[in-house]
Parts: sequence; structure tokens; C-alpha cells
Amino acid sequence: MPRREHGYLRVPRGLVSDRSMKSSDVRVFAVLMDMSTSADLVEDGLDAITEHTGLTKRTVCDCLVRLEDRGFITRESRRGPYTGRITISDPVGRSA
Repeated sequence: MPRREHGYLRVPRGLVSDRSMKSSDVRVFAVLMDMSTSADLVEDGLDAITEHTGLTKRTVCDCLVRLEDRGFITRESRRGPYTGRITISDPVGRSA
């Protein structure tokens, strides 16, 4: 499934319909998708994500934790908990 079409980003339905997720989570996920490579990898740092979302670092960190806990992303830590590579994933049992 293409995630980008004609200037739009497609986010998983499960992310939007999950009432435990916040609107900031959807915003961070959309920015991650926009920043991702063709392999669904994001290597930009926290500063870039906060700049693109307009959210505070603490809010973005909280969003990343929720997104990872629910399987929408996976994180590979390099030097600390908020550095490294982020992979966008398709959670099992969730429709896109």
C-alpha cells in the first residue's frame, strides 16, 4: 500500500480509531511518515521531529513511547533512549 499519494499521507486506520491515542500521536506519526525513506526508516533526530510537529520534546517523546507500545513504530537506540533509527511498522491485526 502506498503511504504517499498526490501530496497526502495515509495513516493506519487503527491509529486514528484507537481512542487511547492522542491527536499529537497521529501528528507525530504523520511527520515520521513524511520524513521516512522508501524503506520506512526515519533517521532524523528528536530536534527535527519537534521542529516539524511544533510540539515540545517531552510531548514528542511521550508520543514515540505510545506509538512504539502499540506497534506503529519500532525504535533502535544508538546513544540513548531518544536517539537512533525509527522504523514505521504495520501493527499486526490493524488495518491500514
